[in-house]
Amino acid sequence: SNNDTQIAEHNRRNMSSEEEDRRRLPLYRRIAFGTGHVLHVLAAAMWFPYNVTFFENVIQLPAKSTGTIILVAQVVGAVWTPFVGMWSDQTRCKYGRRKVFHLAGVIAGAVSFFFIWHDCLGCTEATSGYKVLYFSSFAIVFQCGWAAAQIAQLSLIPELTTDKSLKVELNSIRYAFTMASFLVIFGCTWGLLEKFSHSGDVSDLSPDDKPIFWITALVALVLGTVVTMSFQLFIHEDPNANPPKLKWYEWLKKPQFYLVAFTFMSARIIILLPQSYLPLYLTVTLQMDRASIAKGPLILFLSSFFTTFAVKRFYKTVGDKMTLFLGLVIVWGAQMWFWMKNPTNDTASHFNWSRDSLYGATILLGAGGSTVMVIAFTMVANLVGEYTGSSAFVYGWMLFGDRLSNGATIKIIQQFQPSSGPSLGTFYRHVLVAVPFVATAVGLLGITLMLVRDWWLKKHAQVNIQEPTIPQIRESINADRIDDLESSEIFLSSGQVQL
Repeated sequence: SNNDTQIAEHNRRNMSSEEEDRRRLPLYRRIAFGTGHVLHVLAAAMWFPYNVTFFENVIQLPAKSTGTIILVAQVVGAVWTPFVGMWSDQTRCKYGRRKVFHLAGVIAGAVSFFFIWHDCLGCTEATSGYKVLYFSSFAIVFQCGWAAAQIAQLSLIPELTTDKSLKVELNSIRYAFTMASFLVIFGCTWGLLEKFSHSGDVSDLSPDDKPIFWITALVALVLGTVVTMSFQLFIHEDPNANPPKLKWYEWLKKPQFYLVAFTFMSARIIILLPQSYLPLYLTVTLQMDRASIAKGPLILFLSSFFTTFAVKRFYKTVGDKMTLFLGLVIVWGAQMWFWMKNPTNDTASHFNWSRDSLYGATILLGAGGSTVMVIAFTMVANLVGEYTGSSAFVYGWMLFGDRLSNGATIKIIQQFQPSSGPSLGTFYRHVLVAVPFVATAVGLLGITLMLVRDWWLKKHAQVNIQEPTIPQIRESINADRIDDLESSEIFLSSGQVQL
């Protein structure tokens, strides 16, 4: 039938588009794309899980000062992010408007990162206020560089392909490198903790453990810089391209822009906040040995790494919203497990179900979080669609909400943190469970609103697209074309008229 012919033609064009994109993006280039953020992810693998632990236990700053460093870096990075996005959209450069920002971000990250994890230079007699200023300065440079490189890389996804399935694949490869980077950091940290261990007590994390963080930071810096340059070498950008784009105020008029931002922000909180507080939950709340601050995150990201390879299959089967829903439900289950877990006094090296079953929740959190994150980034790429000329603006504002919400959340948590005592363990339990739990609920609300919006648009589209009658068609055509109409073959099917 005519409808079957149209469907076959539509599928042929989609398949042709995907095949063409895959020819332009062979496997080695897709892998090279995934390496574009490795330096900053290796740095993030230290920043999010260990920033609170490092500043409080190793540098020995007060909890409020630690919160200030994190908040200042996140807020400045958040404010900078949308501006660098708009700047990138308006840039014209022979090297490539995305690649030049990516290179600048890599340089800024490489210069600033090591100093964040090194002892404060000239701080022997310095006050905590000076230390806050010192570490905040380097953290700000790093965050600004991270924003430039991250936006540049992500903005290329809609420009490299228009195929939704390939966008999921690129995001999955990118996230697989994210997880692999975290695994490198946690493996390195675990080995160094074992090497420098002189007690099984977490309280042993002190200024004497600075070499652990120095060495790990150096490994991240060298390895990250080398791997990230693959992106610069193998990803090509057309400097003369002039793709379609929307003005910034046109994006802000789109309800879908806010729904995706709403969901994206909650997804990032679900992922990033447990990374900061899982080590403290394990060592303070559950009273596990200090090696657990490496083992826990290591298991978390192993789970995330392997889950990324299954996300594309789920996406093709049930779509983005149902895949995201599944990820959120898994995360919710992990939070319930964390809530019910009680500390144990068994510190033996052998497996103990009462103590080590906790890692089952960590596996669930990794699987659910990985699913949520890949689909959230894919939703942003799909939102950009054909308007790739303003993709950096869209990613900039999404990451603005991400950085601002995470920085403010950690600052509020640190503001109310007890100084010591049994209440500290209870506090970290509440933080690790309650905040991601609420973020998951927000994500579910975002999905619900998207589904309601899709239903509303579909309903009104069906109402507005009615099967036209011959008299209506005649009235809508100029008089000089009526004779042509009478000699044409008219098919009325599925609400469509074909002349």
